[in-house]
Parts: sequence; C-alpha cells; structure tokens
Amino acid sequence: MAELILSGKPNLFLLDEPTNHLDLPSKEIINNFFKEFSGTVILISHDRHILNNVCNIIWEVKGGTLNEYLGNYDDYRRSIAK
Repeated sequence: MAELILSGKPNLFLLDEPTNHLDLPSKEIINNFFKEFSGTVILISHDRHILNNVCNIIWEVKGGTLNEYLGNYDDYRRSIAK
C-alpha cells in the first residue's frame, strides 16, 4: 500500500503518530523521507525526534485557539518558556 501511495507523487501528507510502534531504523527512514520531501507534511506526534528533525512550524491548539510557532519542537519549547 505504501508503494502505491508514494508512487503517485503526493504533495501533502496528513499523519497521526507516524512513528508509533516503529523500530529505530524504520523511524530513521521516515525522518529522512520527510526531510527530503518537497510537499507539505501535517503530523500529530509525541515523538520529539521527528518534530525536531522534520518540522519547521509547530501549531498548538490550546483553549480553543490555534497558535503558530516558527521552528522545530525545541524552538517551540523555548518560545513558550518565555
């Protein structure tokens, strides 16, 4: 199934916890793929490694408000700590 999806050259991925239940080599494949992907990736994840390596914008939904933070997860954490 993944080969079929990727062979269609998508420009958008919507992913919910894409690295759950993956071993480390599989997580690295996912990370490397999305770092090189030229389209848009919207993902929900608790995996700080993928958030730091792949994301350049973090969106936080809090109290019914959507907040945008430029950078990766570490940048987001620094922004909210201020």
